[in-house]
Amino acid sequence: MNRNHSIDLFRGISVVLMVFFTLILKLSNSLIDVLNHNVSGSFHFGDLVLPFFIFASGLSLSYFFNKRKKLSNINFFLDILYRIFILGIIWVFISPFSSGMLFGMDEIALILVLFILLCPLIRLRDEYLLLISLILFMLYPILSYNIDFSYYLGGFYASIFYLPIILSGFAIGRSIINNTPIIKKVMLFSFILFIILFYLFPIDKMRASPSFMALSILLASLLFHILYKYPIKNKILQYLGKNSLRYWVLMFVLFIIPVKLLYFSGVIPLPMQFSTIEAIFISLIFLVVFALISYFIDIFTNFLSKKLNRLNQIKRS
Repeated sequence: MNRNHSIDLFRGISVVLMVFFTLILKLSNSLIDVLNHNVSGSFHFGDLVLPFFIFASGLSLSYFFNKRKKLSNINFFLDILYRIFILGIIWVFISPFSSGMLFGMDEIALILVLFILLCPLIRLRDEYLLLISLILFMLYPILSYNIDFSYYLGGFYASIFYLPIILSGFAIGRSIINNTPIIKKVMLFSFILFIILFYLFPIDKMRASPSFMALSILLASLLFHILYKYPIKNKILQYLGKNSLRYWVLMFVLFIIPVKLLYFSGVIPLPMQFSTIEAIFISLIFLVVFALISYFIDIFTNFLSKKLNRLNQIKRS
């Protein structure tokens, strides 16, 4: 079954927002409140963009595993190892600049951990995936008791609380493949959980609270439902959705790492001292630049591939 374009669009929106909110936090120390995020004890729209991307990853993984269901066990296992290896290499490379420490928790590490946790669960029925999510929500007080949430994204132990998000995305994606959509059930499930959990655990991304996770599933499901029900053609966002990992890495190579090195050298402060308007404008420019560079990378690699194919044909003849 061909990949659903709504997934690429949703993933493209998510990664663009992730990059935008990451950039803007580095550019200004005086942002208006609506553009802030990752603030303990409060809730901002920017807090949702990472869960949205995790949800989109779950959607994509349903197609990843569906395409490989006819492979032999060894080839299936090798494909999984290859994906883990690629994510691991990228994580090691950028973790000092994303988390502040080598091998620290960051967005790539979170996706990697969630992928590993998801793999043993892919053959379970949707009802069991939702049941696992419910159990994790209910066990939050116990599981979180000894977690030090002061690490970036709550540290590695906090990643278990993001598992319901990727499970929900995976279950919805698989149901679309099987032509038995369950998205409305997931929306109702997450809405009821959010109403209950909101009074028990306030919304707090920095503590990975279950009310925040339930709200993230609800809003991600709602947005994807709209995109799936009323398809929007946006080739740029769909392209970025297909190349989201590269787009994220380009942000680090071309902006975050150089800026952090300048900061470590004492050349600039972090966050920088641009105004909100200036920070927005600069962020938008970089969003376009990253997309153009990604596009030219594809053009260049396609050009090289064609040249190599021609050389091989000449050698054979």
